[in-house]
Amino acid sequence: MARAATRLIGVTLLALLAAAAWLARPSLVRLAPTPLLPMPAHEQYAAALALAGVAATDAGRAWTAAAERALEQPRDAVPTATQRAVSDDTSAVAWRVEVRRGQRVTIATGAAPDLFFLDLFTAGERRRVASAAPREASLEHIADDDGELIARLQSRLDTPSGISYEVTQRVGASLLFPVEGRDRRAVQSVFGDGRDAGRRRHEGIDIFAPRGTPALAAVDGWVTRQTTNRLGGNVVWVWSPSRRLSLYYAHLDRQAVAPGDRVRAGDVIGYVGNTGNARATAPHLHFGVYASLAGAVDPLPFVVDPASPHRPRQVLRGSR
Repeated sequence: MARAATRLIGVTLLALLAAAAWLARPSLVRLAPTPLLPMPAHEQYAAALALAGVAATDAGRAWTAAAERALEQPRDAVPTATQRAVSDDTSAVAWRVEVRRGQRVTIATGAAPDLFFLDLFTAGERRRVASAAPREASLEHIADDDGELIARLQSRLDTPSGISYEVTQRVGASLLFPVEGRDRRAVQSVFGDGRDAGRRRHEGIDIFAPRGTPALAAVDGWVTRQTTNRLGGNVVWVWSPSRRLSLYYAHLDRQAVAPGDRVRAGDVIGYVGNTGNARATAPHLHFGVYASLAGAVDPLPFVVDPASPHRPRQVLRGSR
């Protein structure tokens, strides 16, 4: 008897919730996305449209189709800040973003965040890799592979016509440059260069600087090793749990940290030298990046922006 009563109460509560959702369906469309749902804002809104019965209407189907069509037909990346692009279907626009492993992609829109959804996908399988949080106007993503991404901006169904938007995009380094006062011009040997008459490949980049120039932690992490060996001379290994990367500093004149030390990006790891098998060369830092499950990867995209600092950000402008 008690079990039957409990079941009756449960069914009644479900019916009341369903009735409340039906009566509140116009409000659901206005309020979506809600930060209480553990899904991207675009999906929250789509779920609210379905719950309110709007997704099955002509307007709802057109909105869903526009989202898919934008991903199927993305525009080329905007090459300069002076070019403009306006979607043929103003409810959604998408564009390609070329990235290298280790680069940070930052995309922001000046439009009201409660009127537009901003998402980033892989180009092949269209897997969502980043989204602007609900009520937020920007997203950030660090690429875990070389390739192409697709960014998509889509407005809500109830966004007033004539609302303008501007999207700024930047692709750049995700780690601090590891030698104080130096930049890309100090890199004189890159990843993959031949070593030992071609018997092995260079697993890092060489950054030349005067002896004693501080070598810096490129990311927050922990010092896991500090040792001396024949090949690298005085070396330091730093592990970044958040990035799942091991950073390798070699040929140091001397080290400034010990195993177990907690370091922050910008802390001094050691000082540039030419110890180990670099004694016949000018002082420089050999800097390597080792990714979990991948081994040595090219450090250059991690620490160097792909363009000069004077190149304008990519900008996309349009209106709804």
